[in-house]
Amino acid sequence: MSSNPYKKTPFPDFQDIEKISGKSAQKEIEQLRDAIEYHDHRYYIDNNPVISDKKYDELFKRLQELEEHFPRFDSELSPTRKTGAPPVDHLEKIKHASPMLSLSSSTEEKDVSDFINNIYKDAGKEKVEFVLEPKFDGLSVEIAYEKEAFANPRNAAAGIVRQLDSKKVAGTGLDIYFFEIIAGDDGNFKSHWDMLQQFPEWGLKTCELNRKAGSFNDIKKYHQEIAGKLEDLEFEIDGVVIKLDDRDLREDMGTRQNNPRWAYVWKFEPKKEITRVRDIIIQVGRTGILTPVVLLEPVDVGGVTISRATLHNADMVKEKDVRKGDKVKVIRAGDVIPEIAERIKTKGEKREKPFKMPGNCPSCGTELVREGAYVLCPAGLSCPLFFQVL
Repeated sequence: MSSNPYKKTPFPDFQDIEKISGKSAQKEIEQLRDAIEYHDHRYYIDNNPVISDKKYDELFKRLQELEEHFPRFDSELSPTRKTGAPPVDHLEKIKHASPMLSLSSSTEEKDVSDFINNIYKDAGKEKVEFVLEPKFDGLSVEIAYEKEAFANPRNAAAGIVRQLDSKKVAGTGLDIYFFEIIAGDDGNFKSHWDMLQQFPEWGLKTCELNRKAGSFNDIKKYHQEIAGKLEDLEFEIDGVVIKLDDRDLREDMGTRQNNPRWAYVWKFEPKKEITRVRDIIIQVGRTGILTPVVLLEPVDVGGVTISRATLHNADMVKEKDVRKGDKVKVIRAGDVIPEIAERIKTKGEKREKPFKMPGNCPSCGTELVREGAYVLCPAGLSCPLFFQVL
């Protein structure tokens, strides 16, 4: 198991970039690239992330800062140069009409304020306008229309789901919202807002919560307003997208390797609720890794009933010191993955004994081995996989 400190939490403290040596910067850059690739694989391929979106953003932002400060360590293979997830097998590769970029993001007000100030500086104007859109917690798809009448967007959206058999996707209630023309408008729209107003005339659905803004205070009010509506929305969103409205200014500002300079995401803080730990069990995964799983008294977190959350590995068990009967704060990391944020201390409480990883596999009885933060069953395929309460 790798000793990369950024593959698990808590991360080590980042050094001041102005004081870090070139040798140390190179080592940290290599570790961050390796860790981000690891977390991408856990998220996109394994569907089993081990850190929250916020922690992932911290790693990505740190890598961007180091690469900008130490350009001699630049690499075309860096995760900051890539967008999206690796394709699954058997799907045909295509070339997009224009790059499908990601967006820089943060939950911190200061980061958003810095983004707005940089827009003013780069635009060379005292006043510019922005377009604000809810940041959907979903997938992006490029729809290309050629000659014939417009196709049904919902049918096209089914193609973004990573299934080779479309029958598995039918009837799942997919929807699509259009928010950008990335190629082919030939300069017909000078304003992003005007473009959004045209979409419904073409039969393309846009979000009714889209709005214009002329200042950071306008953006802040919108962010607070949308955050207050999360429970009432019919779809999941995890932040607000801020876009420069002037499309000519966008062209002048350009893009970084994988995100535009003229757009930013102000994320919401993860939803949190309080509940109690009923028990802690062990899950034996396909790779033989034993994962502690907390069974919770069911609690509603952002409209989803949560009754279990992973503690990921032995180090996290020790770090968070969660025990049976404890009162805990639960979040949905990235508004998706249930996670124990912290234990809530109660004065004078009598607690159960600390949870310990078993010495033998609860599934097949084989003696377990420790590799870094992880405990594994070396029996491989001969070990039956199931849950067992300790």
